[in-house]
Amino acid sequence: MFLSLLTIVVSAVFPITQTPWVEKGISVGKVSGGFVVAWQDLRNGEGEIYASFLTDKDTKLFPVATASPSSGEGIYFSCPTFASEGNHGLFVYEVYSSCLDTDFGYCSSIDYTTVDVGATNEVIAAGGLHGCQCPTMGYDYGFWYTKPHLVSSGRYMLLASLNETFSMGVVYTSIVADLLKPNGQILYTHNFLPTDPYTSLVMPPAVTSRRDGFVLVYPELALTNGDRDLAIVYFYNGQAVSTKKTIGLDWDLSYHPIPEIASIGNIFLYTVGLSDGNSTGVLVFEYPDVPADIFTLPDAQRAFPVAAFGKFYIFYISADDDIYAVRYDPQTGLIDSSGVPVIITPEPITELSAAFDGEKIFLSFVQNEDIYGVFLDSDLQEINNNPVKRDAEPLITINPNPIKGNILKAHMRIPEEPVGFEVYDASGRTISTCKLGLLNGSEVMIELPGSIRPGVYFLAAKTRKKIYRTLFIKM
Repeated sequence: MFLSLLTIVVSAVFPITQTPWVEKGISVGKVSGGFVVAWQDLRNGEGEIYASFLTDKDTKLFPVATASPSSGEGIYFSCPTFASEGNHGLFVYEVYSSCLDTDFGYCSSIDYTTVDVGATNEVIAAGGLHGCQCPTMGYDYGFWYTKPHLVSSGRYMLLASLNETFSMGVVYTSIVADLLKPNGQILYTHNFLPTDPYTSLVMPPAVTSRRDGFVLVYPELALTNGDRDLAIVYFYNGQAVSTKKTIGLDWDLSYHPIPEIASIGNIFLYTVGLSDGNSTGVLVFEYPDVPADIFTLPDAQRAFPVAAFGKFYIFYISADDDIYAVRYDPQTGLIDSSGVPVIITPEPITELSAAFDGEKIFLSFVQNEDIYGVFLDSDLQEINNNPVKRDAEPLITINPNPIKGNILKAHMRIPEEPVGFEVYDASGRTISTCKLGLLNGSEVMIELPGSIRPGVYFLAAKTRKKIYRTLFIKM
């Protein structure tokens, strides 16, 4: 049975991106007619946000937030969070900006991009939600906004993020919860402080929707006695209506884990990574009472719960770097307590995310710097469908890659004719403006500087409207 399951499931896996892109952190969401996978993309040596719109027959790649490596405007550093109303998708992400004085490091703010997902995948608007403040010597040490988590109830969206203020050597934390329109407009902002801001810290939040509002969950740590509480906030029409706490959690939460939450009616299942890095705490609670159940999944890293087929499915990366799952029935409790194998491969899996569209579960994961996906039914088996096709090739393809010598041959699929080419090193520093000789309408032969050393570089094709880049290795 084990070998049969392994063979069936692995055969269903299809690639969504291809090397040399490097993905760190992924977010899966449901849109009208398909799914969206969004990720932090390191193809240009800087964090950028890309996404794919997926159906069971096709995939369409599109950029969400990009910047030239030499622009100095900011580094899109975090995995995005995503929610949608129909095909109107809202992406929210951290932006790390370099402060004017490099001795003061970086400043972290939160920006958004709205996209017409599926139809055109065109960016409708982009802007900032919460700005940051760079440190200043002898006064306040600035503040950061991090770990955003976004969810939609259809008409509105709720964004929760962690605010960290550094003042005179002391860190103060709070949760910022914004009620948004799908276009990114903030309607209300709520701030939730720890019980005692001087002796307690709050940790990254998770949010989910319920019939008439939202639920926000975040841990609170008391620095004096080590108490670990879980704050649960209910929203109705954008307003916080009640707050309850689960006291005395027997979990070690001494670092910033990635929390997730899913809901079925008035029942909620919350997962959070524990400080050993190899296990996950699970809390089940029912509105308005808490808790209904609490347990720990050993050897479960980066757990991700999904509500599907009337049950909770908790996918997680095992100690062997494969993907397993357990099922939790709200009526009878935990099923498959030892875990069911879902994706078993020789290469380690590093990130995962999942969503449900009412008929199938879509599970996506990262392996060897690529993103893969699989459609599953209620028994965690492959759904018999046409596999999603991978994008044939990036907009710029270098062949051969790695290259020898100083002649680079690039195949272009960009929509506009380039007006020039530049080469950057891995730090984003411009190496040279290249000489070029056109071979035909889609291929160019580029002469690299004779002084270029072996290493990792990026080729940028500049048009009048945009810059397109790809990675290559010089041997």
